[in-house]
Amino acid sequence: LLSLVTMTHVIYPYTCLIVFLFLVLSFIIVIKPMIGIYLFVLLYPLGSIYLNVKFSNSKIIFIRFEEIFSFLLLLVMIIKQLSEHHQRSIYAEYFKSLPYKWIIFLWAFFSFWSIFLLFRSEYFVVSLLGLWRFVSSFVIITFLVLYLDNYNKFIGVLIFYCCTCILYALSSIYATNHAFQINCQLFQVFDTFISVQISLFNQPTQFIRSVLGMTMGVGLATKHDMALLLTGGIFFAIFLMKFYGSLKIRLALLMLILLFMTVIYQVFARISIVGMFLTATFLCMAIPRWRKSIVLVAFIMLV
Repeated sequence: LLSLVTMTHVIYPYTCLIVFLFLVLSFIIVIKPMIGIYLFVLLYPLGSIYLNVKFSNSKIIFIRFEEIFSFLLLLVMIIKQLSEHHQRSIYAEYFKSLPYKWIIFLWAFFSFWSIFLLFRSEYFVVSLLGLWRFVSSFVIITFLVLYLDNYNKFIGVLIFYCCTCILYALSSIYATNHAFQINCQLFQVFDTFISVQISLFNQPTQFIRSVLGMTMGVGLATKHDMALLLTGGIFFAIFLMKFYGSLKIRLALLMLILLFMTVIYQVFARISIVGMFLTATFLCMAIPRWRKSIVLVAFIMLV
């Protein structure tokens, strides 16, 4: 066994490191599930670092790290549910004890229906990955419902979300003049080559050297992912301004809002701008106390 591990380490050093990190991360999230939520917030908008899988028939698929991380969260939930199973009363109805049973129903329904289309697809692996991307949304929702279970945790996640927005916003500014692109092969499994692509975008989907310094960079995320992330940061920052009474904190949050809005406009995410305007208008119409703010919202968006 030791010889096998040593040989694997020599031939596939990256594989051993990845497996080790995966196991360590799983153990940490099992002990402290909130770390999984924080890491998901950090990884979800990441679009410039991903795995590049190339098959022998020259077909290439891209795997983002949040898709792998969703699988890890699913394993963590299964482990924790199995470990807590013996603590439940044998007389309790299992599905009535689940606060997220409606999510499980939707998850099972769409997954079962997708199986028929999956086996009819000409590109089974690509279709399977697309199905997992869809299912991973339900995995994340379930994980949030299970472990984001009190108000203090919620406020902590909002603060971390705004800090993540700062990181991605500053990366887009830096990528305007200092973009790069690196491809590093990790290992080969039969006729399949797996490599990691590390980029700092200065365009919505790629790094283009000829326009370096001429256009606003996108940074660590693609254009629309960046815009949606920062749009959420704007609304969360407004909520935190109402939560905190300190004038200094409110001024700092106001500066963050201005930063997020500037980056959204600079990356030319028109659809996200329209969506942000419609969302703000809907909230003002739906909440009676906010209806007087419609004119202010329209003015800010037009400016």
